[in-house]
Amino acid sequence: MHDTKEEECRHRQILTLGGRLPVAMVAACPFPANRGTPIRVQQMGEALVDLGYDVHVVTYHIGTERPLPGMTVHRTRPLRFYQDFSAGPNYAKLLLLDPLLVARLLAVVRKHGIRIIHAHHFEGALCALAVKRLIGSVQVIYDAHTSLKDELLDYSFRVPTVLKKLAADILDSGIPRWSDHVVTVSDRLGEFIAHTGVPSSKITVIPMGVNAGEFPTIPTEEARAALGLTDEPTVVYTGNLAPFQGVDHLLRSFTIVTQESKKSRLIIVGRPTPGYQRMVDKLGIVDRVTFAGERPFDEVRTFLAAADVVVLPRDNCVGFPLKLLNYMAAGKAIVAFEGGSGEVLNHLENGYVVPDGDEAAFARGILNCLSDTGLSATIASGAHRTANRFDLDAMVGRIGRLYDSLELTGRPHYANARA
Repeated sequence: MHDTKEEECRHRQILTLGGRLPVAMVAACPFPANRGTPIRVQQMGEALVDLGYDVHVVTYHIGTERPLPGMTVHRTRPLRFYQDFSAGPNYAKLLLLDPLLVARLLAVVRKHGIRIIHAHHFEGALCALAVKRLIGSVQVIYDAHTSLKDELLDYSFRVPTVLKKLAADILDSGIPRWSDHVVTVSDRLGEFIAHTGVPSSKITVIPMGVNAGEFPTIPTEEARAALGLTDEPTVVYTGNLAPFQGVDHLLRSFTIVTQESKKSRLIIVGRPTPGYQRMVDKLGIVDRVTFAGERPFDEVRTFLAAADVVVLPRDNCVGFPLKLLNYMAAGKAIVAFEGGSGEVLNHLENGYVVPDGDEAAFARGILNCLSDTGLSATIASGAHRTANRFDLDAMVGRIGRLYDSLELTGRPHYANARA
């Protein structure tokens, strides 16, 4: 629900009494960028600025240039040889970028008198906890987007599998316990963290948010014309192409689709990888698949408007995929695996949901939505109604109330704590 006027007034009075409360958001990733973690950081940061916070984003030296109203972005020292936008850990990040991120965060915390560090995902939390250990006078909120148990084994990180599993177990339980509070994006993830021994009083579930009003309502044909697309039956995937996203499932499923719907086209909007491009060639669907590359988010929304069907091929996720919110806000028919449906999709109501890993069923879902306009319209309408439950302003209002409940706001010395 939205903050009431009384709550908003109280919140602004607290901030006025103590000045603009400085908050550090840690983004151990390219920022800004068109994928889950950086988008959540950007959306949350911009909305917190509107609520009266002084938001400082501490991040790597890489990112896509775009306006970031009201936020101050602090980047690590540039490493010209490193321009890797891919998700997941690697040795360069762990040995070079993350120590630089710790140093940058420490300097920002000291200079701006920051007492709240809102750290996103695992590497961001580890950097924040290192700063907490060094100076002690900060509280770390860990924003958990997923579990390492779900993701780490899929990353092409050259570590024996047994060590990956051990690291995932340690970090999945350790980071929430070492942090002062935990925010999770789904009930399922909150339950997962609670089962590691973290008290439920220390966990707050605050899902991803979306502003459905920002998605264009232009007709499909007009959107396709704007992008230079044809009137072929069009399936769209957006987001990063990390292995855990299930793009391999999608490509094999789409191969089945093309056998029955020979004019269908799959458009993948995201930073392409040579591996998937080779897979498309090997599957013999190179003339039916378009890699559109990474695009500004305005263009991503236009691609969604141009789609007949949008797809979510991830089959294991205790978090909440941001692309799912975008799909719902765009009001499109969604085909998804059960395990990646964010606990919000119900089969034939607001999504076409199939058993995990069943690529033939996934293909049948795409074909059914392409051929049955009534079914597609029903699912699209249900998805759009569901998106309204995840209003971005309401999500950020809950973040503000969390800060209040932790008694981290309204301290007058914050306002003049600059060194």
